[in-house]
Amino acid sequence: MQAQLYALRLGGDDVFPEDVERHDEDLRGALERCLDGPLADHSWRQATLGPTEGGLGFRKAERTALSACVASLAAALPMAGEMDASYAQAGVLPAGLLHGTVLRRFEAALDALCCQAGPDAEGEVRRIAAEGFAFLKERWACVCGGHPLPRAGDSDRGSGEGLFLEDAGLADVEHPASSAPSLQRRLLGVLDRHEGARECQRALDEDRLADWQRLTDLRHPNTDHTWLWSLNPAHGPCLDSEEVAAAVRLRLGADQVEQPVVCARCSRVPLLGACTHALCCAGGGETEGHNRVRDSVHALAVLADPSACLEPQGLVASRPWSRPADLLSYAAGPTGGCAAVDVGVACPHECGAGEDACAALVARKRRELGPAVSAELQAAGIEPLPAAWSCYGRAHPDADALLVRLARRAARRRGLPTAAGLLRRTRARIGVELWRRSVAILRACLPAATPELPPGAGMELAA
Repeated sequence: MQAQLYALRLGGDDVFPEDVERHDEDLRGALERCLDGPLADHSWRQATLGPTEGGLGFRKAERTALSACVASLAAALPMAGEMDASYAQAGVLPAGLLHGTVLRRFEAALDALCCQAGPDAEGEVRRIAAEGFAFLKERWACVCGGHPLPRAGDSDRGSGEGLFLEDAGLADVEHPASSAPSLQRRLLGVLDRHEGARECQRALDEDRLADWQRLTDLRHPNTDHTWLWSLNPAHGPCLDSEEVAAAVRLRLGADQVEQPVVCARCSRVPLLGACTHALCCAGGGETEGHNRVRDSVHALAVLADPSACLEPQGLVASRPWSRPADLLSYAAGPTGGCAAVDVGVACPHECGAGEDACAALVARKRRELGPAVSAELQAAGIEPLPAAWSCYGRAHPDADALLVRLARRAARRRGLPTAAGLLRRTRARIGVELWRRSVAILRACLPAATPELPPGAGMELAA
């Protein structure tokens, strides 16, 4: 991939359409082989989006070519100006020839990129290109003058956090927390956002409601995608290879079955295509998956409050046997007090989810708790706090604020300069467990019996 990207940076403004098309077809075929089956066109289009837009970053060459070329030419312009002056002074080339040639090519490539992005994105593309060029120009001046290089932004990476291992995937510029100052990355981000919005609208126009719900959830700012880089047990929980393939197919809305089968759990609803019914039917793996998400929150809470406990009893004097929360911690309260955290996982496809499945789940949990029990808890100095995540990894604002609060208090307790590392790892761990739960639920709804092989098939397989 690096060789192809280098070629696009050199000549992305002058590529042959047949070469681009062949590359994109090969890329799609490679992804389909990794995921053990073909992808529908809408799933492939989603895969070509960036991770924060619900995709995998398998961008088509036709979309990457101009962004790569613009970024490369912007980096070359300051050097071309320096060389132009030297060549003119030596009498090798007329003054302005080299720099003018590169500048005209840069402007032509930028105009073509704006045309590709569309009128809605043109202003943002030109603004980002101007900012990127100014940064690269300053960077080149520092190189020539022997000064420290400017930084594109503050970074929370490195051993300064007090963590012994760097987060998985931070070296990848596609990682949401990557601090790489890449003009190409920013330009592609603009194209991704507008293409993701168009893909959502296309799903609505084609009456693919489940795909629209899934894409809307994945594109939300509170959705964490770092589980895609959680591949090494040394960095925390991770999915095995089969779970990764199934989770990615769920993420892309790809077909899980080639022909309709009856749901093995409810024995009433046929499972079709992406099997979204399975995420609503639940049953197998639901409780275990919920407990793993709860344990992930608890693992962060004990770093801030060693007394944090799971499944606390006796919180409600009128109902001493009840357990109104999954977690009790003095570090979880919004105002610094004690909070009883009730963890839940919502599905945007289920009845009653409305436009926001997480908000609907939080409202339901508050109704189930009731005003009397809620008042009794508050009188005891305990704040009831529902924390909801969607099955696609989106956190409710209250749940996201809870993690930020716990991470900051844990960082202060451990003497860390920033809470960013703890927060990233906790979000990645929760993301892994949410997708493990979704895969387990899907498997529980698929037929359990292994079909018998036809006579003689064993001999063919052995051969």
